[in-house]
Amino acid sequence: MTDSDSRVARQCLRRVGERVLVAFRLVFSYPIFPYSGDGIDYDMTSYALVRSFPATDARSQRSPAWEPKRAFFRLGEVYNSMNNEADSVKKQNAMAHVGFIG
Repeated sequence: MTDSDSRVARQCLRRVGERVLVAFRLVFSYPIFPYSGDGIDYDMTSYALVRSFPATDARSQRSPAWEPKRAFFRLGEVYNSMNNEADSVKKQNAMAHVGFIG
């Protein structure tokens, strides 16, 4: 785990506090477990944020050769929320520094 991963994990855990039961480490793509609408969908067993397709699927030839899962968008919402909170704290600190707040 990188320092950045550790920092994000700590921020996420602080955000949800005692409600954390399980935490997962996600990967962006896991193409060796491709999505399949027919038969076994190996993609369901991966922790990838995007769905990749087998070589026999026409979608594997396009660029990008993946499509986002719900987790992709949810993680984006969480990061955006964390950035907004950090920006808010920075603004408050800056205003306090110049004497506008308390």
